[in-house]
Amino acid sequence: MMRLGVIVSFFLGVAVLAPPAAATDPTMTHMVFRFVAQGLDPDSFAATPREMWRVGRRYLRLQEQPDPDRGIHGLIISNAPDNWMIDLHAKEATHAIDDGDEIDVSVPVFPNVGGEVVQALEFGGELDFFREQGAKDAGSGIIGGRRARAQMLIVDGVQLTLYVGMDGRPWQVAINTGQREWAIRYEVYEAGLDPDWSLFEPPESVTVIEAR
Repeated sequence: MMRLGVIVSFFLGVAVLAPPAAATDPTMTHMVFRFVAQGLDPDSFAATPREMWRVGRRYLRLQEQPDPDRGIHGLIISNAPDNWMIDLHAKEATHAIDDGDEIDVSVPVFPNVGGEVVQALEFGGELDFFREQGAKDAGSGIIGGRRARAQMLIVDGVQLTLYVGMDGRPWQVAINTGQREWAIRYEVYEAGLDPDWSLFEPPESVTVIEAR
């Protein structure tokens, strides 16, 4: 499996050449999300929102906010088998083509934690994952200032909890490994959108460099 990169600081990975999905969703999902953890400075770059668009298992756009400390503005675009790692600040993009027979884009919510089951929990597939894994209803309450109903399960030795808002959309997904606990909170979660294919091409303003 080829590592496309880690653009969302220390907690988000994107992998290419994962096993293909059984079916391709022709609609687009749009998410704006942020990392939530005890002790995280709310004014830090790590706490800034990220934005993602997905269409099926082939198309991905993942963009972060400008990082003044590192002097970069990161963007990943996958239009498999084509992939671009882009710095919008430098206006440069590195282009790579996957040469495998089975092209797929996998974006786990909690990369490098647990085993294969936890890695199967992906952005855009949260509701399906918890349903298929037989998650138990854990009641409702106020999470992050919003009322939500919790679904909980334990897999790969870790506890996963999905909080679903009263509108039926994911609001937060949390993980507890027994040693640490953190979560992804969705400020925007829109599914079933008509795809905007222009999102999955690199901006014309960047210089494209071929990967070696």
